[in-house]
Order: sequence, then C-alpha cells, then structure tokens
Amino acid sequence: MAPWYKTAWAYVLWSALAGFVVWFITIAYSVRVRTQRKKLQLIVADRTYEVMTQKKEIEQQNHLLKAKNEEISTQKDDIQKKNIQLRESQEEILSMNQKLTELNMYLEKKVEKRTSKIKATLKQLQQINGELDTFVYRASHDLKGPISRINGITSLAKLESPDDINLKYFDMIEHTAKDMEVLLSKLAQVHEIINSKPRKDEIDIPSLLSEIRDVIKFHDKSLKTKYAFDLNVVNITSDRYLLSIIIKNLIENALIFRKTSNIEPHHIHISTSIKEGIFEIRIKDNGIGIHAPHLNMIFQMFFRGSDKSKGSGLGLYLVKMCVDKLKASIAVESQENEFTEFTVSIPL
Repeated sequence: MAPWYKTAWAYVLWSALAGFVVWFITIAYSVRVRTQRKKLQLIVADRTYEVMTQKKEIEQQNHLLKAKNEEISTQKDDIQKKNIQLRESQEEILSMNQKLTELNMYLEKKVEKRTSKIKATLKQLQQINGELDTFVYRASHDLKGPISRINGITSLAKLESPDDINLKYFDMIEHTAKDMEVLLSKLAQVHEIINSKPRKDEIDIPSLLSEIRDVIKFHDKSLKTKYAFDLNVVNITSDRYLLSIIIKNLIENALIFRKTSNIEPHHIHISTSIKEGIFEIRIKDNGIGIHAPHLNMIFQMFFRGSDKSKGSGLGLYLVKMCVDKLKASIAVESQENEFTEFTVSIPL
C-alpha cells in the first residue's frame, strides 16, 4: 500500500495547496503593484502640480520679460533719438564755440587796440597833468613877486597919501592882494601835497594852534571870535605840514562862515583825544552852518556852498587831500544857523 502523500488525494491536496500559494503570491503581487501605482500616481500628481506651477511662473516671467523687452526696446529707440539729438546739439555747440572763438579773437584785438589807445591817452593825460601841475606851481610862485610889490607900493602910497579916502582904497587893494596871495598859496599847496610823502614829526599841538591863529588872524579883523580848547592830547607823531593845512583851513572856514549879527558872539571850540590808537581833533563853531544837500559836495574842488563864500573854494579840498595822504578820515555834522563840527581821525 502506497504512502499517504502518494495517494490521489494527496496529489489533489498538493495541487490545491500549490494553486493557493500561486493565488496568494499573485494577489500579494497585485496588491503591491496597486500600492506602487498609487504612490507613482501621487508622485506624478505632485510633479505635475510642480510642473504646472513652474510653467505658470515661467509664463509670468516670460510675460514680464516681454514687457521689459518692449520697454527696453522703447528706451533704446528713445536713446537713439536722444543720441541723434545730442550729436546735432554737439555739432551746433561746436559751431557756436567756433563762432565765439572767432568773436573773442576779434574782441581781443579790438580791446587790445582800445587799450593801447587808452594807455596812450592816459600817458598823454599824465604828461598834460604833470605840465599843468608844474605850470600852476610855477605860476603861483612867479605871481607872488608882483603881489608882494603891490603890497609894498600900497604901503608907500599910504605913507605919501594918508587921507581917509585914499586909505580906504589902499586897504581894499591890500585886502585883494592878500586874497590873491592866499589863493596862490593854496594852488602851490595842491602841488606840494600831491608830490609829498607823509613824514613823522613830533608835533606840539598848542604851539601849532598858536602859529595857525597868528597866520589867519586877518580873517577876524574884529578880533571878537572866542576860542575854547579842550586838549586832552598835546603831543603826537604825524606829518606837521599836512596837519597844519587841515587845521588852518578848517579854522579859516569857521571864520569865513560866521554869523554877521552881533547878537551872539562867534565861538570856535577845538578839542583833541586819542581812542584806540586814533588821534581825533574836533573843530566846532556856531556859524551859519552848511545846507544839508551840500554836505556831500563840500570837499570838491572849487565848490562854494554859500553866497557868503569869497574864497577860491579850495580850502576843504586841500583838507580832504591831506586827510587822504595821512590815510585818515574826516566827518562833518552841521545844522543851519546852529553849528558845524568837523572831526578828523588820524591813525598813529
């Protein structure tokens, strides 16, 4: 008798078992395949989503790039137009520069010609001014001789014809000769001031004022002018000649323009001081004053601010010349029929 595993039932069982194993393996493989397929589908879906997203981004980037390209193309066209305009402008500027260069050369030549003419004219004027200055100086000195002779002759005539009528006319001649002498002296001073260089002299102010009063006393024949002095400074170092001209002409000015009425006596107040290395001398009088519109013109040559002025109009001009020579300054304050005050400030 055959063993049980060799029986027909055993073979059927073995066949069924083999079929079951094959079926199980097939089912397991199928399940695995489905699982792998689902995973692959999920992966494909993810990849597809990523690809679609990237595609959209790429499309957006392409759209932006197209817009930028269009903008760049437009800008390029504008730049090309501007470059053309710039080239045209450069050509126009070059042309203008060339014209300007030609114009400058023409103007330079013209200016050079004008300059040479001006230099020649200036040289000629300087020569004429020098000759005129020399002429005025020589003439003023040469005329002093005849005037001195006129004074001498007048003095002799007074001795020989002492009657009152003749003395009256002799006095008028003497006064006129004196005025001429003063005028000539001032003309000579203009020359001397122009050609002088400031010196450093030791100046005694009271002594200088005394000398000046003696020289100009003929302006005050009535001798009624009252002088007042406030000399806080009595000695300085400066140019004595120039300072004497300044003081002399300012006092003369005060004497000439005093009030004619005898109600109020004529006063001249002179004061000196030093402030921060600046010597100041003030000369104030209670004369007729200066008309306000004339204050800016009183230092001009030959300017006369009043009908009362009988002089040459050179006094204050000489004062300004001396002030400029000393590198000083002068100020004036005045009120009509009240006072006039000159302040001269000289650096020491």
